[in-house]
Amino acid sequence: MSSSISARLRLSKSRVPRKPQKPRSPVGEQKGLVYTISPEKLLLYADRGLVVINKPNGMITQVADSRILPLTPNVDTNIFLTFMEDLRKHLKLKEPLRPLHRLDKPTTGALALACTRQNAKDFSRQISFRKAEKTYLALVCGDSSKFAKPRGIISTKLECEQGWVRIPGARRVFEREQVRNPRIRGENWVKDAISEYEVVASSTKVPLSLLRLQLHTGLKHQLRVHLAQYLRTPILGDNLYMDVKSPIMKTIKSQVPIPWGLFLHSSRFSLLRYRPSEFRLTVGAPLPPSFVDICEKAGIPLDYDDVTGGVWADDQKVRGADIVSPEDQAEDAVQQLGGVWFGASLHPEEDLTQ
Repeated sequence: MSSSISARLRLSKSRVPRKPQKPRSPVGEQKGLVYTISPEKLLLYADRGLVVINKPNGMITQVADSRILPLTPNVDTNIFLTFMEDLRKHLKLKEPLRPLHRLDKPTTGALALACTRQNAKDFSRQISFRKAEKTYLALVCGDSSKFAKPRGIISTKLECEQGWVRIPGARRVFEREQVRNPRIRGENWVKDAISEYEVVASSTKVPLSLLRLQLHTGLKHQLRVHLAQYLRTPILGDNLYMDVKSPIMKTIKSQVPIPWGLFLHSSRFSLLRYRPSEFRLTVGAPLPPSFVDICEKAGIPLDYDDVTGGVWADDQKVRGADIVSPEDQAEDAVQQLGGVWFGASLHPEEDLTQ
């Protein structure tokens, strides 16, 4: 991956700055200063039924469940609700946007939103029946010797006790000291969890590897726990499930500067669409500049499409950078949906740093 790609990506931020606005109360009763994020900064793709944004580190993606957490207004909740309302207005939609899945607060990347109640119902059914696909990229602590095989499926139980998740019976795993709030009742469950992983590349300089991950079930912290407690390769920057003072972290930090953040990125979201006939629509979210930068410093190669994102109809790329004459059928399918790509469409030789 050339340094010019990193330079171009620095035009966007992996952690979007919050911009204070004049006091207003667009979605709730809370008064006072409201922080907003411009919809144009995060919007990747939109058609008549689906919107995909590139979620930054630090944004929550769901409002608290009143059965578990108190619905007290807070800054994080208001930022998310205000952003969703601003995005709806920006796209001139009549109904509120509805998140189709959740991403942890420090996770970046593709977050899919439904434009209407009916869209949300149809797309959620695909997610329930595992017809929708969610693909992630993660930088994990460990070199190639940590993986007995280059790809595999992880199938375990996950246990959540008062909001804290672990693999039942897992031994010698790092678990951060739990600080409980007696006024808050956390989640409690035991469920089956299935994740799929592929080792994309490992650094020969630093004990770091790049994994491509696919969720077959979507439980809280599933990928983070599977990587930390099953493969024993925690995600870089995961302060919940890895010991930041461990020997491997000291080795990594001594060789590569580590920026703040969790290096887990929702790379692609795909589901079935039906205009004019059934096809698989995939939207890819560009990697954060900090993710690209550390991979370059560690000597881990990145696929150009993972770096820049785009839109695919089945296997044909139809929106984004480096499109090579897509078939008419693929192009027509996205046009029938009214699909628009709002992400960068840079020529590989274009230098925007001048």
